[in-house]
Amino acid sequence: MRHQRHTFFLTLFRTVLFYSASLLLSVMMESVSLAFSPESREQFFLVPNEEGILRFTVPGEYSDQPIRYEILDSAGRHDAELSSPGEVVPQNSRVAIPIRLPQGFWEIRFPASGRRFGLVSLPAASDVRDPFFSIDAALSWLVQDDQVREDLVKIARRVGISMIRERIRWKTVEPEENQWSFETDDRYDSLRNMFKEHGIEVLEFLYETPEWMEKNGLYPADLLRTTRSWETAIRHWNSTWGAVEIWNEPDIEFFGGNLPADQYVPLPYPTHGGSARKQRLSAAVNGRGGEPETLFHRRRNESNEEKPAR
Repeated sequence: MRHQRHTFFLTLFRTVLFYSASLLLSVMMESVSLAFSPESREQFFLVPNEEGILRFTVPGEYSDQPIRYEILDSAGRHDAELSSPGEVVPQNSRVAIPIRLPQGFWEIRFPASGRRFGLVSLPAASDVRDPFFSIDAALSWLVQDDQVREDLVKIARRVGISMIRERIRWKTVEPEENQWSFETDDRYDSLRNMFKEHGIEVLEFLYETPEWMEKNGLYPADLLRTTRSWETAIRHWNSTWGAVEIWNEPDIEFFGGNLPADQYVPLPYPTHGGSARKQRLSAAVNGRGGEPETLFHRRRNESNEEKPAR
């Protein structure tokens, strides 16, 4: 029964995570298309029954002819009250489409180009946000355009997301011991300051041990040097963090090297032990696990079974 419950919640978590990531990726990929590029991503989030304007830049082959568009509901159906399909004539390679939608989920489609964009017509979330609702956005990995990043952060704030899961490659921010580069090509600093500016906390994790550090598989082997190193990261980023996740998915080979769980257990010390504790780190959680049948979990379960009953 316990295994069935674990499998159910794991499947549920993966489903939510997959669709959350899919939403961000779809917005990102549509926005970089050469045809019908939106001027912002925020415009796709509308207030019900209030007029908004969707603005797009169109390529040259569409710049001097009427462009047909369709507004469809979440089932792909036309709504006769929405005056769809419609046409709009570009001005200086741009189009502006006034739109007013009832509450719900919609889509605008441009048949000539095959482009389509999701529309969300919902009231903005209140300032009192539920801390339960977070998302693994992975903007440090998946989105490099700063304007797209900010649009997505603003959207997250609008829909009530209180925390976003991110990641930092330790070996890139400290390529040599005590030599820090907080920004890097991934612009870690800029992104975390952006989150802070818009009132969203970061669930952070560091991973990928630098080459200068002794290793136990993929983990750092010297906990004292690791503590000194991570203290610097905590001092620099703690004001933007809501919590820190100790490593990423230690139960899978790519991140944890397929080591048993007892090799992972010492890692929380650098974030909550020693002088790191004095910095009042908000919270630390174990690295998310996604593969229950790996050696990591088998050894942990075997260890639990061997403990004498109390």
